[in-house]
Amino acid sequence: MKAPKIKFDSAKLQQMLMLHVEKIVLCLVLVAVAWFIYQGVSLPNLDETKSPDKLSSEAQRMTTEINNPGHWDIIKNERKIEHDVQGLVKQGQVANVSTAYVLNSAWKIPDYPKAISRPDPRLFAPEKVKVVVLHGPMAFLPTKTDVDPILGASINTGPGMEGAQPVRPVPPPRQPPGEGKRPTRPKRGPGGVLEGPGGEGMMEGMGMGPPVGMPGMPGTASKVLHPESIIGYHAGGETIAKEARAAVIMAAVPVEKQFEEYEKSFKDALDFDPARDVPRYVLYRIERADVTANPGIDPAQANWELLSIPRALNEMNMTWGPSPAEVVELNALDPILTNRVPPFMQREIHEALLHPDIPVAHRQTAEELAAGMAGPRPGAVPAANPSEDLTDPTAAPIAPGGNMPGPGGEGGMRMPRPGFGEGMRMPPRGPGEGMMGMGPNGQMGPQVALAKYRLLRFTDTTIQPNHKYRYRVKLILEDPNNPYVGDQPPRWDPSRSQPLRKPSIQSMSPAALARVRRAETVANPATRPFLLETDYSEPSEIAELPPVTRYFAGKATAGNGGPLAIGTPPNVTMTPPILTTQPLVNLLTVGFDNKLATDVAGEKEVYRGSMLNFEKEIDVIHPSLLSVHNIGKYTFKTNAMVLDFVGGTDIPNLDTRRSDKVPEPCEILIFDGDGNLQLLDEADDVEGFRRYLPPKPDEHPSTNAGAPQRFPGDVLGEPAVRPKGPVRPRGKGDGP
Repeated sequence: MKAPKIKFDSAKLQQMLMLHVEKIVLCLVLVAVAWFIYQGVSLPNLDETKSPDKLSSEAQRMTTEINNPGHWDIIKNERKIEHDVQGLVKQGQVANVSTAYVLNSAWKIPDYPKAISRPDPRLFAPEKVKVVVLHGPMAFLPTKTDVDPILGASINTGPGMEGAQPVRPVPPPRQPPGEGKRPTRPKRGPGGVLEGPGGEGMMEGMGMGPPVGMPGMPGTASKVLHPESIIGYHAGGETIAKEARAAVIMAAVPVEKQFEEYEKSFKDALDFDPARDVPRYVLYRIERADVTANPGIDPAQANWELLSIPRALNEMNMTWGPSPAEVVELNALDPILTNRVPPFMQREIHEALLHPDIPVAHRQTAEELAAGMAGPRPGAVPAANPSEDLTDPTAAPIAPGGNMPGPGGEGGMRMPRPGFGEGMRMPPRGPGEGMMGMGPNGQMGPQVALAKYRLLRFTDTTIQPNHKYRYRVKLILEDPNNPYVGDQPPRWDPSRSQPLRKPSIQSMSPAALARVRRAETVANPATRPFLLETDYSEPSEIAELPPVTRYFAGKATAGNGGPLAIGTPPNVTMTPPILTTQPLVNLLTVGFDNKLATDVAGEKEVYRGSMLNFEKEIDVIHPSLLSVHNIGKYTFKTNAMVLDFVGGTDIPNLDTRRSDKVPEPCEILIFDGDGNLQLLDEADDVEGFRRYLPPKPDEHPSTNAGAPQRFPGDVLGEPAVRPKGPVRPRGKGDGP
């Protein structure tokens, strides 16, 4: 019989497995069950001595033996205790020898700080932008063709003269007092200027500062002006007054926070250099948006235009007269960031000198003021070309006496600038501590006080009437990861004795290195790869010029008349009061004459419905000399109308025996020439008459006896030495 042929065909095997897979799995399960049963049956039986009953009886027996009082006698011979307990206690109380526990290597290896790569530090934008708008007479340096608009005196600026001075009018000849004759008494000459002995000082005081004889100034008391008429700053006769409009933009530069950020970024970084890794402010950019058409527009959607800083510096250095002395702390001033205050005269300019985040300095003495005025005159230094880019390192450097703040704008000292010209590093310090200087070789220098903020101040003289503006500011700093390495000192750091060394590329972080390389590959030659810019500050509040014409309410005179009786007794009725004369009120109109560069004030008695267009002969106050001059007939054309007024009637007295009468204060409602309603109050405006009107012949102005002396270049009119002015606001940036 032949054996069957077995063919191992893979297809047939797969078919067989698919048909019999359940049988195969069942067989495997049965085999596993049989294996487990066999293993369980083959296990040994439990020892009978370890059964539960045996273990329980053994435990009870051992418990009985332990509790037997004679148990110790049975086992004491087997247990022998040979420990010296007292000796062991004494030995445990002896101090250990530390040398026995010294290890060959420390358990924890100290962690040495690892230097980090140089990052790009955060840059902080200016804070709290403040805008003060001024309009009025401003002190300018005279040119050869300038003529004083009030005195009519020509200006002489011939060669060899130190500065420009107007020609001083020669007082009229007078007869010298002879024997037996009384001296000639001073009299008031044409224009209200005192003449004769003791009077010519009013016209001769055209040098530095206000003339002798002004209230609150060194010299005799004045008989010309009210103390309320002398406010603000007065540049003196070396300058000429012209009309000017200006917006003074101020901001607080967070210099302390910026120094701390640099210290945080670079103190533990590779390739640290204390002479390079400090903030250096190069310049700033100021943008202006005209929002007249839509004051409520989102600032991000406004049309911002860049203002020309070189043009403003050129105007400031070449045309302005001396400026008022600074009143903030000295270490908050910066020769690049802080421009001078525009020398407006007869205006409240304290707001243009102060910033809410910057403290006020102590009051300067006469010696300090005199020492500060010994420097060069403003305008005598090279000025920037209006088309020049001040971010160019080769531009004209900031020269002392140019836009340097100081008493009268003439201080020649440089402001302290930690880190400029020598290496400075900020070590950790406590509250109130200053900043320690470090030289290039690491030696410690003198401690320099670091202000929390520095004052940024810029003046925009291109604003126009009837326009509304917003401003924003950004700062430009030298890049610490890519500094300027030219051979010549840059404009913003003229005291740099040697070029700064660039940090190595291995020390910089990838982000900083990529940024530096992108900046250096820009093809535009005007691009400065060594400069960094902050973000723009928050936009300022809306600023606009104050109204040119102002109005002040004076005394009212009630009309005469009374009620009439109608009918015959006993049927008599009384009519409402019938006036035989109309009530009137005294109203003061104050305007600004741009040709005379001074305020022009005229009184007029008006009725209800009166138009404030009139002509009157008036006197004006010279803004520089503080002298009174008559300009003849002057025409006021305001197109304003008096709608109504109340007041002037006697207030009834509770005490009928009193004979004095107190009139009711006047209130006037006018419709001004710009289409606005204004409500005037005599109680608020009483000092406006004393400020803008010279004293009448029968008036005797107070002499300000006992008031502290003022000095040239000082700011007059602090509330502590001048009666409080009218409280009713009349415009931004310009008091009444």
